[in-house]
Amino acid sequence: MRTKFSKIKTNKWHFIVVLALMVMSCSKDDSEGPTSPVGTNPPTELACDYFLEESRTLVNDPEAPVDYVIDCIARIKNDVIIEPGVVINFDTGAGLKIEEDGSMVAVGTADKPILFTGVDKAPGAWAGVAFLSPNVNNKMEYVTIEYGGGEKIHANVRPANITVSYDTRLEINNCTFRSSEEYGMFVYSNTQELYVNNSVFTKNAIPVFSDMTPQLLTALNASNDYSGNDDDRVYLRSHSTIITTDATWQKINVPYVLSGNLGTAEDLTTLTVEPGVHVFVAFGTEIESGDQTSFQFVGTQQDPIIFEGADPTTGSWDGFRLHNAVNSKMEHMIIAHAGGTNQTFAHESAIGIKYGTTVELNNIHFRDIYGCALKIVGNGNDVLMNNISTDNINTGGVDLTDCVIP
Repeated sequence: MRTKFSKIKTNKWHFIVVLALMVMSCSKDDSEGPTSPVGTNPPTELACDYFLEESRTLVNDPEAPVDYVIDCIARIKNDVIIEPGVVINFDTGAGLKIEEDGSMVAVGTADKPILFTGVDKAPGAWAGVAFLSPNVNNKMEYVTIEYGGGEKIHANVRPANITVSYDTRLEINNCTFRSSEEYGMFVYSNTQELYVNNSVFTKNAIPVFSDMTPQLLTALNASNDYSGNDDDRVYLRSHSTIITTDATWQKINVPYVLSGNLGTAEDLTTLTVEPGVHVFVAFGTEIESGDQTSFQFVGTQQDPIIFEGADPTTGSWDGFRLHNAVNSKMEHMIIAHAGGTNQTFAHESAIGIKYGTTVELNNIHFRDIYGCALKIVGNGNDVLMNNISTDNINTGGVDLTDCVIP
């Protein structure tokens, strides 16, 4: 009896399994029908005038690996919204140009980021994205821009994944700018407002170039990562008396390169440099205070402020000039390769002080200076000094008149 029951049970389960397989096979055939396999829909090709006449919204097609293709510099003259998950491929020389009367809101999510990429996956494969728009709605979140920087989109900028200029207002959060042939981001001086937070600039030739104005300095902050590029330095360009309101030069995770004379305007403007800021200063550059302005360059023993020559030879840059500066402090600093011959006053010194300046100098080390470390000119200066050290000073054998620390 036991053997007979076992045989009947086996036949019963065999029948059930065969029936289930038949049902599954029919169900699979019915569901597929004539539809295309998942993820094979072709992209939509956008014409060059697509954004000129009306506002547009670009949507993600889950069945398309690439949603849109652009083969020219597409000018945006209306409001454009790009939804989460959208992928846009740009052909050689193509890009987006958000003009004065246009705006772009490209807001993805951590799960559905937006991607701007090249048809060819190589640095410089396309031009990039250019903002020239003062619209307060301009915003990018969870956007990756890669393989741009092949050519500049308009005058006064350099090739970059993203360029920002001409009165633009723009907020950038949680974005990635990578694999540009030149800059990850290029920012021109007439930009009105720029906020960049929690973003990554990597695998570019250079992470960022920015003109040095107070509002643009705010965009360069420690929430962003500027490492992993061919040249891991952020490039700043300045003009004389460009700092017209209080500004803070912030510590980031790579050094800066400064070119062009940096000055502060008159009447109580304060330029603050955070501990740990490291600056390579270009040839012939001078950093000067205006009348009744203040330098607050205060490092710490663990995190000193460093200014050294981009060209590591003595006198390659001019140095600091304090002219009637008030309540200034320079502390825990390393100053190297200064003392060039082109200063407006106190020639051939790393720090020159003149006419009614009030300043504290504490824990400063001077090295590889062409002239003297510190020179004081004129009357009415109030200079307090403590723990000043030097190494390889006056390599140029200059006249040491008025030198306090030769």
